[in-house]
Amino acid sequence: MEVERSQSELWITRYGFSKFEGIINRGEECHGEEMI
Repeated sequence: MEVERSQSELWITRYGFSKFEGIINRGEECHGEEMI
């Protein structure tokens, strides 16, 4: 889990928190479509 956490921090610092949040939101949307 430590490695995964480091990757998350890298994404936030490299691409910006907004970009990281956008990816999470997009993942939720895809998951919602699959459920439907």
